[in-house]
Amino acid sequence: MSSNHIGIGMTSQRTRMRMVQRLREQGIRDEVVLNAMGEVPRHIFVDEALAHRAYEDIALPIGFGQTISNPWVVARMLELARNGGPLGKVLEIGTGCGYQAAVLSRLAKQVYSVERISQLLMRARLKLRELRITNVRVKHGDGHLGLKEVAPYDAIVMAAAATHVPDALLAQLAPGGRLVLEFHHLLPMVEQAQVDTVRHGHWVYLSMTALTRLLPLHDLVPVRAVPVPVFGGSLRVTVARLNDRPEVDASVAQVLSAERRAGLDELESLVQFGQNGRRTARAFARHLMDAREKHWTVAGYGAPSKAPVLVSLAGVDDDLLPYTVDLSTAKQGCRLPGTRIPILSPDELLARRPNEVVVLTWDIADEIVHQLSRSAEGTGWQPKLFVPLPAPRYVSASEM
Repeated sequence: MSSNHIGIGMTSQRTRMRMVQRLREQGIRDEVVLNAMGEVPRHIFVDEALAHRAYEDIALPIGFGQTISNPWVVARMLELARNGGPLGKVLEIGTGCGYQAAVLSRLAKQVYSVERISQLLMRARLKLRELRITNVRVKHGDGHLGLKEVAPYDAIVMAAAATHVPDALLAQLAPGGRLVLEFHHLLPMVEQAQVDTVRHGHWVYLSMTALTRLLPLHDLVPVRAVPVPVFGGSLRVTVARLNDRPEVDASVAQVLSAERRAGLDELESLVQFGQNGRRTARAFARHLMDAREKHWTVAGYGAPSKAPVLVSLAGVDDDLLPYTVDLSTAKQGCRLPGTRIPILSPDELLARRPNEVVVLTWDIADEIVHQLSRSAEGTGWQPKLFVPLPAPRYVSASEM
């Protein structure tokens, strides 16, 4: 490995092993997976400016609206795919930056990975080549179609959030194999009135209740369900063939029970979700009106695709939220879709020092709050940090 791969300081092997120990403390039990995580230099798969944060338990942007999943998410998904045994041939849907494929290369004899964004695919291919990984093949295409020409697979890992369970992938799963998929879970969305998560790109939300009815139609069964606290709440499900007579983990029944308690087996729960969402939007608008009456200056933080949903439902525009900031240079200089609210560089916060910052990327509020706290340290600027969802509240770094 080159010195860049070995890393120094916050990208050093010692930092990487601290990440592995943290994963162990967070419940990852498969030592084969943990060893693989310790071998792959995660920092080379992210932008150099973010390399010092590569081994933190956070997702990081990799461009084109995509992220590299946090280490626990990767480790848990691969632990489920291995299911305690060796892997022969594996299909990964969503190459992204190539990090998960690199870890998979330590766990399987042969890895095939499909990515729909050609620019990401080229970057991933270069990084895998840098690491001299020879058992990973990456291809540009629609991952939902899989790779029929080299099927079947011992495991299929859907790294990208699923909007449905593609028939093509089910047909490419080998007898005794496992399909691991993750989707935006309907349960936390309904329980917490996450009304802004219903948007372009995130327009399908599944439940275990629906899956237990759909999968048997394809001679499949869910055998494990793991809630994942990312992007407002996802569910990672392991699927096996019915004919294999797999053992079904108790986690499946636990999720089903929670969904029944929330009324997800009845249409009324969705009607109530709509009503709660409208109340949330009205409360957000009132909050900003109150700030204006107090003559506070207010700014937003983040310009995620969910932000236009909340501000539009609330009837908010630049008269109540004069601007928001975002780290993405591709968004800076634009406006939140459907509004006149400009998107500026985060540097503007220190320059303008608003009294209050509204964290529009509330699903990663802890990361944003710590980032703002570090930026403001020693400047005398102490803004109030307001998170509008899922429970409107002021927060501070000490609470996160």
